Amino acid sequence: MSFLAAVAVVGAGAGGFASGIGAFAIFAATMMALIFALAFAGASSGPSLAVSLRLWGRRIQIVTGLMVLIVGGGLVYAGLNPGALAGLLLSG
Repeated sequence: MSFLAAVAVVGAGAGGFASGIGAFAIFAATMMALIFALAFAGASSGPSLAVSLRLWGRRIQIVTGLMVLIVGGGLVYAGLNPGALAGLLLSG
């Protein structure tokens, strides 16, 4: 939870309160959707997925942790350098 708070604080400092809350809401909704999808898949598929997840659990945690760090880093970078991000998105 402290990571989500850090995303909101950095966004608020860089682009105002609404920007920080918006970044927080997008990040939180995305993580909620991912967790819900995995929980739903696990509950509806029976024991076969549970066994696979148990076997691959540590690797899944590492990959999702890296994804959280990359997305959070991107949000912080976008909050601190909005012109650089706009240049990357609009360069093509």
